[in-house]
Amino acid sequence: MSRSYFDFTEVKEFQQKLQPLTEGAIDELCREILTQLGTKFRSDVMKRTPVKTGILRKGWRLSPVVKKGEDGYEIYIYNDVLYASFVEKGHWHVHAWGTPIKPIWVQGKFFMSKEQLKFESEVPRFVRQEVEKILKGLT
Repeated sequence: MSRSYFDFTEVKEFQQKLQPLTEGAIDELCREILTQLGTKFRSDVMKRTPVKTGILRKGWRLSPVVKKGEDGYEIYIYNDVLYASFVEKGHWHVHAWGTPIKPIWVQGKFFMSKEQLKFESEVPRFVRQEVEKILKGLT
């Protein structure tokens, strides 16, 4: 009869390194990454926001991260200034004093839309870098 000996010390060490990656730690990591992404996006949108009085630029807010379903997370970046959507998407300008003039279309600036398109391409790279940092700590 033949006997074999296997040394599992490295496997046990790796298992101990994986211990911190419990479900709670992964949840915390997802929330942290999403908060970092939201903060960066808000900062970039603020830089693109047109400034006349500064109110629109100061109106950007970031919601807390909310878990949705089994493995989904949401965060909202929004501007609660009333005229933010008019500056973003455009609007009709009609004289306020009742003078009959032809309405003029004021073109939107699309500062958030443009930033969103740019940012969507950066998100996978950012998440990959954060995950790689964690995996490097495990080896």
